[in-house]
Amino acid sequence: MKRLVYTPRVDAFIQTDTGLYDVSPYITKGSVTRRQNAVSTVNLTLRNPQFMWTDGERTDSDGSKVLAPVFHPMDKITVTLTRIKDRPMQVFTGFLDTTPYISAYPGVVELTASCTLKRLLYTYFDPGLPFVHTWLEEKGWQTNTQTGLTQLGGEKSVEDESLRLNDASIGKLLFDVLNEIGGWDPESIFIEGLPEGIISLVAAMVTDRETTSEEAFKDIKLLLKEMIGTATLSGYAVNEDGGSVTSGVGKGEWVKVGATTDDYSGGDVSCGNEAKNNGFSYAELGVAGTNKKLKLARNGGFLADLFDIKGEVTDGTPTGLKCRFKLEIRDPKKPSKTWFITKVDNGSGQAGDAHYKIDLEPGITKALKFSGKGDVEIRRAD
Repeated sequence: MKRLVYTPRVDAFIQTDTGLYDVSPYITKGSVTRRQNAVSTVNLTLRNPQFMWTDGERTDSDGSKVLAPVFHPMDKITVTLTRIKDRPMQVFTGFLDTTPYISAYPGVVELTASCTLKRLLYTYFDPGLPFVHTWLEEKGWQTNTQTGLTQLGGEKSVEDESLRLNDASIGKLLFDVLNEIGGWDPESIFIEGLPEGIISLVAAMVTDRETTSEEAFKDIKLLLKEMIGTATLSGYAVNEDGGSVTSGVGKGEWVKVGATTDDYSGGDVSCGNEAKNNGFSYAELGVAGTNKKLKLARNGGFLADLFDIKGEVTDGTPTGLKCRFKLEIRDPKKPSKTWFITKVDNGSGQAGDAHYKIDLEPGITKALKFSGKGDVEIRRAD
């Protein structure tokens, strides 16, 4: 198979104090290195016939003609590449770093240059000086040793009704840094606005990734179960009369359980009011009331059975997990956000239904936006 291989047209122009020079016809080789968040560079090798770049004629300050190097450091340079005729693409703009001064014979000379960030690179700036803190406060910002910059009463970063993101003056701060500290001409600064709907786009990407990861995890567990009979999907099983019989969910393993809400309406809790933990707590079901008749496992509570933890004994009767036993909890539909809750009480749950293993108290139900009955995912946090 034949392939057309070609090099694009290269043009380079250098602006000096004596005029604009097109050095394109004299380029023998070169390279452009583009870097993100750093200074880009260019290297060019030029033919130097009749010492035209090292012994160029120029007019001195007194009006006399002298021979001197044509190019000097900090002369402006721009480089373009062209693939389609009459449609050049600018790939570099900056300032010369090293230039030829003298040549013993008319061979080749080399030029190196840095992009326009060179001006910032060599601008002395110490962010620890008192001046910088004062300057930032004048712009509506203050420094914070833990979070970096904090805005003082500026507009917030929000997405308005037109799905356009207000950047909370970050763009204005960047503009002032370039202009007032970097010395850049305001007419030469252009800071493009953020794309419309960027928050919605990023949120959709995160949600899609979480959903995909959760589905993939379930597929892996199902495959393992079919292959070697492990990794129970539901995390529990129920005997004929509804009792919880499956146990042994390991540390770090998430398991889905049924949950109901509670508001401490029964008065004092068995673990003491000091264990309520501002409402980020739970009651373990399956110990009291209507569920006493269920044939529970040896540990005395649905959660203790689930994790295969020997239950606390009160008056000779197992009462499940110990008080303040910590669990991590999350919404199965939003697995990236989790909270920690502690045991505060024992509860009766739903009569004859071992699927519901936990009562959620007001603090965590508000955080989860949970009400009534539903499923949550929990794991041990001890």
